[in-house]
Amino acid sequence: VTVELGVPDIFKKTDEQGYYAFDNMPKGGAYQIIPKLDRDYLNGISTLDLILIQRHILGIEKLDSPYKLIAADVNNSSDISAIDLVELRKLILGVYSELPQNTSWRFVDEQYEFPELLNPWVEVFPESYGIGLLDQNMFIDFIGVKIGDVNDSAITNTLSDGNTSVDGRSQLLSFNVRNKKLRKGETFTVEVKGSNYNNISGWQGTMEFPQGQVDILEVNPVNLALTDDNLNMSGREDGWISMSYHSHAPETMNDKVLFEILLYAKDDVNVGDLFKWSSAITASEAYLSSGDIIGFTFNDTEIKNSRIISINPNPWINTTDIVFKLEKSGDVQFEYFDLSGKLLWREVQYFEKGIHQNEISSTEIQTTGLI
Repeated sequence: VTVELGVPDIFKKTDEQGYYAFDNMPKGGAYQIIPKLDRDYLNGISTLDLILIQRHILGIEKLDSPYKLIAADVNNSSDISAIDLVELRKLILGVYSELPQNTSWRFVDEQYEFPELLNPWVEVFPESYGIGLLDQNMFIDFIGVKIGDVNDSAITNTLSDGNTSVDGRSQLLSFNVRNKKLRKGETFTVEVKGSNYNNISGWQGTMEFPQGQVDILEVNPVNLALTDDNLNMSGREDGWISMSYHSHAPETMNDKVLFEILLYAKDDVNVGDLFKWSSAITASEAYLSSGDIIGFTFNDTEIKNSRIISINPNPWINTTDIVFKLEKSGDVQFEYFDLSGKLLWREVQYFEKGIHQNEISSTEIQTTGLI
């Protein structure tokens, strides 16, 4: 954070703990302490914030502090409305690189007491501190408000990583497509289904595809209420579309078509190999009704139908054999977790389509108890 003094060319940077100091300032001077930080607009921002702001607007779950309300006022209008949702989603999707009517951070004098805690705009709150006549050492603190971040997930220094995390190990939301061979020049509609779309409040991500092999013509809603506001299609020629979706109530849509992708094949392609989620533009993550954050992935239905046939012996002490069936040749990743979700061991091997057996040993897992 840059702290200005109201005097040209005199400023200080805070340290990692947020401390700053102006040493040896002449007594008798008048100064204006002004903290500023206007970068890293996406720090702490996700579709989860949209979910929480919309719940506030609908009266389902009100934001409970003046600082969260200031954070939710994305367009700096001294009010919270659907316009704030639209503006914040544009930032998440990469349409905006910064907010046109607000800064990344606002700072409020720590000593200031809001007349109404749930209406911080009833009067102008102080974002600087005036010193009329400096005659002693002073300690002047501010409370930083990350605009758009209403769940306090922003990383504020190198010793902090926010208060949310993506637990993609224990659960993944799967978006499934049916594999099909397309010939060059063919137009085809890909149905995207959710195999475990249970109590999902929302999700976001960057859908990538090989732009040299296909053109994405349209993304159309089916059972999800996707609109143009949920999509940033400007990256189609570069092989990406960013997406951000949420609903006012958690949704369950197992094995239903969520949305469709209309594409044109510029070469012979397999639909099952075309799409993947990444965080190139918009971070890929999904939000459960519990507030937990999980990862998600694209699968084709051939991979979905691959399965473990048996584990023998089970329970086991020294070694056991995992027999499994693959509907498609490719790399297979084995991951083993304890009951708390901690990853114990991971390996990746290539297998052809068919039935296979893989032996694991207690010397590799190096743990006791259930996995």
